[in-house]
Amino acid sequence: MTKTKVRFTIFRIIQGFIMGCGAILPGISGSAFSVIFGIYRPILLLLSKPALAIREYGATLIPAGIGWLAGFLWLAKIISILFSAAPVPTTMAFVGLVAGTLPDLMHQAGKEGRGRSSYISFAFAFILMLAFLKVSTYNFHFNISPTFGCFFICGIIWGLSILIPGFTSSTVLVSLGVFHVVAEGISTFDMSMLAPILLGMAITAALLSRVFNYLFENHYSALFHAVLGIVLASSIRIIPLSYSGIGEIAVSLLCLVFGVVLARLLGRLGAGDDPDEDGAVKQQ
Repeated sequence: MTKTKVRFTIFRIIQGFIMGCGAILPGISGSAFSVIFGIYRPILLLLSKPALAIREYGATLIPAGIGWLAGFLWLAKIISILFSAAPVPTTMAFVGLVAGTLPDLMHQAGKEGRGRSSYISFAFAFILMLAFLKVSTYNFHFNISPTFGCFFICGIIWGLSILIPGFTSSTVLVSLGVFHVVAEGISTFDMSMLAPILLGMAITAALLSRVFNYLFENHYSALFHAVLGIVLASSIRIIPLSYSGIGEIAVSLLCLVFGVVLARLLGRLGAGDDPDEDGAVKQQ
């Protein structure tokens, strides 16, 4: 394996790790990171046509999948501890990650041009996502028992978060009052919980992935600008507005800069290495 291939593999593993952490942390969208990292459309193809996806994008999907599992199943617990100990600086680091990769996302959204429909879809998605996140802050709580059906519904919600960039499934689970139970079960590999969650994720992703593939094939610019609006709105919404003092502000700013720098370095690390970096899904 050449140095370039090794570098690219490490680059995708790190990106997958970030996506995995984003998938489990409230307020963070793993699918938004997949869009920013140019892995979203290959993931859609993997869900609808696995054999074709592995053949065309295996060098991207396999290391990213390894990183995603590490972040979601194991190392996300460490990030959760950081959120508990220092939620504001940690959140700002993730905001920095998104901010640092927005230029790449904007470039990707405009690859097939920008028309009136692109700007309308961007504005509509941006406003709709802000409204949804605003409503979610009311934290409606429901009395849900930890049963197979409950965890299956959790899997459906996580499946939607894979397909809909910016949709933060963990935030919904917090509102439902089951996130802490689910997070603990995932960290301990409780199969009575993991099995229905994975089943719900798989069914949801399999049923809807072809729909999203169709939309990208036929309405690329409008849909990608809508994705851009969702990512931007979800990023703005999680920016902390309350700080304990000057010290926390300073640390948060450093974390923000760290996130931006890391994102730009990741972008440079992978630039030109991926033969399918434009994210275009090849069809038979």
